[in-house]
Amino acid sequence: MKNNFFKKIGLQKTFDLELPLTVDSFKNLFKQKVGKTPSVVGFGTPRTKFQGKLKGNEITIWKSISIYQKNNATTYATIEPNNSGITLTGETRIPNNIFFTYLLFGLLFNIIVPTVAITEGQLNERLDILIPLLAVVFVFTLIWPYFWFRRNVTRLSKDVEKEFYYWTK
Repeated sequence: MKNNFFKKIGLQKTFDLELPLTVDSFKNLFKQKVGKTPSVVGFGTPRTKFQGKLKGNEITIWKSISIYQKNNATTYATIEPNNSGITLTGETRIPNNIFFTYLLFGLLFNIIVPTVAITEGQLNERLDILIPLLAVVFVFTLIWPYFWFRRNVTRLSKDVEKEFYYWTK
């Protein structure tokens, strides 16, 4: 997805990484060091640091998660051969279905809570309670997930680039 808005607000990071490897050696390393399927949360520890898929010259990679971790960011990259090795061109972002699900539930919650508070009539006279309550609900349902997603994208982008670099050593 080419979206400059997500890039400007930090929910998408792009990278170009040159590695002194052949395409075949990179694919072999990918198969060795990256798990094929996501681990089931709560049942054991992941065996690899990353999970991912390799289809032709396109890779999809995300961090393995355990019961104590949650990372929704995913890196999508293309392997291109060049004169000195390979070039990985890709982006790290939150998948659209996850992002829009959080956004939809956050917006619905921010519509339902004030509507219920106002229609019940109990808080109409107490705006000094209603306004701070609505502000807290807004922060926890819309603003906090933004910072969480942004942190996940930044961390995964750095970790993936670092991991690929270590594969060359």
